[in-house]
Amino acid sequence: MPRQPIRAHLRYSIEHEWIDTSATPSRIGITAVAADALGEVVFVDLPEVGAAVQAGEVCGELESTKAVSDLYSPVTGTVVSLNEAAVDDPSVISADPYGEGWLLAVEVTGEGELLSPQEYAERFDADIVEGAEGTEDTEDTEDAGDTSDAAVSVGRPPTPSSATSVLLPAPARRMDQAARPPVPAVTRTTTSPSTVTRDCRSIPGQKG
Repeated sequence: MPRQPIRAHLRYSIEHEWIDTSATPSRIGITAVAADALGEVVFVDLPEVGAAVQAGEVCGELESTKAVSDLYSPVTGTVVSLNEAAVDDPSVISADPYGEGWLLAVEVTGEGELLSPQEYAERFDADIVEGAEGTEDTEDTEDAGDTSDAAVSVGRPPTPSSATSVLLPAPARRMDQAARPPVPAVTRTTTSPSTVTRDCRSIPGQKG
């Protein structure tokens, strides 16, 4: 699958929001990785102007044709403006998440844990693109050796407890027949055949 572009002048949260701290006030939006995972956004709920936002906390909601996802603030501060055009026509968020699809502007007083473009690109298999324009399609950069086909979960990354359960196979038993003495034949009388049940255990930290 094609890799999504991210902008070299922005910083990113692990929940797939970007922030442009070079602007005053700082603008916030969602990444092309998130936009691609969500599909067409049909509704957006943003905090009111003057509302306080906290880094790492929910500050809004996005609804798309695929899912409903929480919007997390990458910084602490006060909301000073909203992108009313995106509220009126949420499809622009999907079409141009770094440009016309920005969401809100915040007067920043503190930052959460933010990723550099390089860190975000490596973690979420994205391409760094220079410039501050929208999401014009980049050339097909699909790597023939890329095996990453996992869906991106917008919002909080899954915890180990929510991962798919994997069962460990029973360990192989070594049988060194040459080293074992012959076993004399023994006649046993049983009233009914016995049933042996093997118990497979889940990997620690994951649900069975």
